[in-house]
Amino acid sequence: MERIKAYNPNIKLIFVFRDPVYRAYSHWNMERQRGFEKDSFSNSIRREGADKDQSRISSYVSRGFYSSQIKHAKSLFSGEQLLFIKQEELLDEPGSALQRVTNFLGLSAMGDVQYKRVHSREYEYPISFEDERFLRDLFRSDIEEVEREVGWDLSDWKKISD
Repeated sequence: MERIKAYNPNIKLIFVFRDPVYRAYSHWNMERQRGFEKDSFSNSIRREGADKDQSRISSYVSRGFYSSQIKHAKSLFSGEQLLFIKQEELLDEPGSALQRVTNFLGLSAMGDVQYKRVHSREYEYPISFEDERFLRDLFRSDIEEVEREVGWDLSDWKKISD
C-alpha cells in the first residue's frame, strides 16, 4: 500500500471481498489443482492457523483477515479513494455493482451487464462441515470488525452452510 501511495497518492482503489471461508477453500483448490498443495484442506488450514504470513501459495487463512487490510488502506488513503465491494454483489447484482464502480471512477455508465462466470473450477468435494465451522469460528471476530469498518451486514459470512 505504501508503494501504491508513493506511486500515485491520488489513486482510487477498489477492493472486492469474498466470504473468507470460501475464499480459503477456493484458494486451496486452485493450488491443489496446480500441484503446489499436497496436503488436505483440513490439515492445510490448521497448519497455517492464524499465522499472518502472506505466502502466495499457502496463505489460505491469513488472506481472509480483511479488517487489518481495510484499516491499513484507510490509514493511507481518504474515503473518497476507496471502494469496497462484496463479491456476492458482483455475482447477484452485476449491473448495480458496476454502476457503483463507474460512479466511483467518474466514468460513464455501462450498458446492460450480463453475468459471466470466469476463472471457475470444479472442486473434488465440498468443504466439510467441520472445516467450515473451524474457519467460521476463526474468522468471526474479524468479520464483525469488517462490518464496523465498512458498514456491511455480513451475517451470511457467519453462518455455516446447511
